Amino acid sequence: MPRPLKAITIGFTTALFLTACGGSSSTTTPPVVTPPPTGGGGGTGGGGTDGPVTLSDLVYAQGATENGDIDLLLDIYHPSESCDANRPTILYVHGGGFTGGSKTGNGVAERSAASTDRGFNYVSINYRVAPDNPVLGSIMQPFYDGFLANPDPNVDTEIFKAALAAFEDTVVALNWLEDNANEYCLDMSRLAYWGASAGAYTVLNVGYSSDDFGLTRPDPDVVINYWGALGRTEDMAFMDAPFMTIHGDQDPTVVYQNALDLAVQADAVDVPYSFYTDVGGGHGISGSKTVNGVSLLDLTMDFIEAHIVGGTPLYETANVD
Repeated sequence: MPRPLKAITIGFTTALFLTACGGSSSTTTPPVVTPPPTGGGGGTGGGGTDGPVTLSDLVYAQGATENGDIDLLLDIYHPSESCDANRPTILYVHGGGFTGGSKTGNGVAERSAASTDRGFNYVSINYRVAPDNPVLGSIMQPFYDGFLANPDPNVDTEIFKAALAAFEDTVVALNWLEDNANEYCLDMSRLAYWGASAGAYTVLNVGYSSDDFGLTRPDPDVVINYWGALGRTEDMAFMDAPFMTIHGDQDPTVVYQNALDLAVQADAVDVPYSFYTDVGGGHGISGSKTVNGVSLLDLTMDFIEAHIVGGTPLYETANVD
């Protein structure tokens, strides 16, 4: 049975304050997906002997704002231009406290290269943030209205709205990718969600709370959580996707307790995970740091590969070296 809207909103806002504190109403239909641009990674997707190629600034939707619609853009990093079979795909959502950030920002070059080196597509999206003054669609607007009716003084109203817009846009992007999978060599049945900070908050909630939000999107095979939080840990259920968490235990922006709570819920519902703690670390952790001599980026890629290609995943709880 779906949970009451008020209960979902309360749990959501509690974690949102902890996520966005470092980042600085009319109902409309959800964003309209625009037709895909011509070209791309080929219609049948998969390997090739040529080098990596990037398709930049593809329009996946029009995002409603108080000042009119804006283009919502994504980039697709392909391992090669030629394509023999649709490739496993990673969706990445950037951080920025729901006030900024970019699909080409912190760590994307390194992470996309690590992904294409393994033969994966890496998709990085932009989404509406607070300065855009987003106008929510018909699914998310009731959550915002519920918050306005019972506001939390610790939660910035515009940040809350922007977080809902980020969820909305991420789902639209996922559905656009699925609709255009053959055009861009995307195997959406072998799919990872990956986010950092506000982006991790977004992919966790899209991955584990979509049913409560009434959202439909391609299911993830694995979720990568770089120092984010799930609004309601109770939304994680048996048979949900495995996940990896990397988090500093002195994080002043998204408190470490969020990571601990997520692990407790996963244990309760038998969702497997890996959990790496940067002891003494704050918000944002370099992928070059290691656990038992293996870099966090390599551990992440190994974890993704085991779930979207095949192999034996490493599920462990450990401290960063």
